[in-house]
Amino acid sequence: MAHQQQRLSFLVVIDFECTCDAESDATYAHEIIEFPAVLLDLESKQVVSQFRSFVRPTEQPMLSRFCTELTGIQQHQVAVAPTLLNVLQMFERWLVSHELLVEIDDARDAAEEGAAHNMLPLEIRDRLWAVATDGPWDMETFLFKQLTRLFDGDMERAMVYMSRLHLSTWLDIRSTFARFYELDRRKNIAAMLKHLGMSFVGHRHSGIDDALNLARVLVRLLEASCTLEINDCVFNVDRRQHYRSRVPIPPSIDGKRLPADWPHLYSMAACCIVPDSSSKRRQASKASKKKMTSATTSTSGSSRRAPPDRE
Repeated sequence: MAHQQQRLSFLVVIDFECTCDAESDATYAHEIIEFPAVLLDLESKQVVSQFRSFVRPTEQPMLSRFCTELTGIQQHQVAVAPTLLNVLQMFERWLVSHELLVEIDDARDAAEEGAAHNMLPLEIRDRLWAVATDGPWDMETFLFKQLTRLFDGDMERAMVYMSRLHLSTWLDIRSTFARFYELDRRKNIAAMLKHLGMSFVGHRHSGIDDALNLARVLVRLLEASCTLEINDCVFNVDRRQHYRSRVPIPPSIDGKRLPADWPHLYSMAACCIVPDSSSKRRQASKASKKKMTSATTSTSGSSRRAPPDRE
């Protein structure tokens, strides 16, 4: 297969761990408790840096037993950790240290209002970097919703805050993998690794280990000449064709009406998104399944399904 020219030079692979409970449902307010990031150089195909911080939850400070057993994160680790906004400032400094962001002004007062923080993306060797995640949940279900709550429901402020750190758009690894290998459904981390003949290294549901294993998947995609591009963003209404997300899509989010200018918020996030067109094979498969089940669905009504497994 011919080598594909990559538009990106680096990917920042992120996989949050959040508060959870065995009985949690779509209304559960998840809080990030581990913020890991892995910097992958797409030219050398090497992880060149790692960022990791535990995060102190403030809405529900006590971790459930289920959460501790699932993630391995202990109460004492989050109790002394910085809060989310402080960790985001640490993450910003990490990005700056690797010249992924560059400061252009010392006026920091605007940042307190959730403005542009006077940061601009820095091109590296005439190409850009992007965040990569395992599906839409990390940025939209977890980070965007938590920031919106922290900013008293101000979604535009949350969007601007994320956009200045390049967190409002991302490369969805799960979608990229399924499209490249023409799979009928998306796979979680362990299933992607198994498809590649690999095994998970480390502790599952450890954010940093999950991120490192996702980086291994990305390296194999690179070696197979897959072009890695941004393909998703906050408020991506087209995603409902592919995912049943926990985040309600317009006209409401968390039961609140979206601002009248929500298309403006979407355009803020989607300014550099690359359209994610499904393969003809998947479209044909969906059409066939729809035809086969049309009689059943017409009598039984719609049913709710859980979102794809994020494990």
